Amino acid sequence: MGMLDKSCKEFLAELASAAPVPGGGGAAGLGGAIGMALANMVANLTIGKEKYAENEEEIEDLLAEGEKLGKALLASVEKDAEVFLPLAEAYKLPASTDAEKAHKKSVLSEQAKPACEVPLAAARVAEQGLQINRRLAEIGNKMVISDIGCGAYFLWAALQSAVLNMRINLANIAEPNYVMSIEQEIEWLLSRGEEALKDTLETMEERMAK
Repeated sequence: MGMLDKSCKEFLAELASAAPVPGGGGAAGLGGAIGMALANMVANLTIGKEKYAENEEEIEDLLAEGEKLGKALLASVEKDAEVFLPLAEAYKLPASTDAEKAHKKSVLSEQAKPACEVPLAAARVAEQGLQINRRLAEIGNKMVISDIGCGAYFLWAALQSAVLNMRINLANIAEPNYVMSIEQEIEWLLSRGEEALKDTLETMEERMAK
């Protein structure tokens, strides 16, 4: 049974267990998908309302993009499990001799790259989701504007969680240029994501107060 075939109760029970997967990466993907679903809900509750008719075409576009992002975040739950298991096996390799240590280091570096790239992809998607939330906070249905704030927090948590999963794996990658490029993108994603979150919450508060 795949991660996404489990009930919510089954997924959470396995997450809480000593099983190697799901872990933080899978939880980040699921949390991000929830955040995107909240944004999509707001879009759906805005489309067809006369009060918001002038922005309907844009909102339909945001919804279409949001649905793609939500599916990508949900898919990352399975992908994270797939790439982590080989890494977990690499950690079990013997390291008693210099030769064994060198082999283990090489295998860890090799397996850490895909284990880093899956959360990187999820972080990119979460950042894009935050941009959609920022715009929906401005033009979405005011009656459900608080849900945009909830969704933004979920997406921000997903982005930050994905970053943590990247950084623990970057420590095993013996390619300085690769590590540097990922760290640079991490900083860019966090900066843009934090700015989008801030703008979203400010807009939400302003509209809630009116």
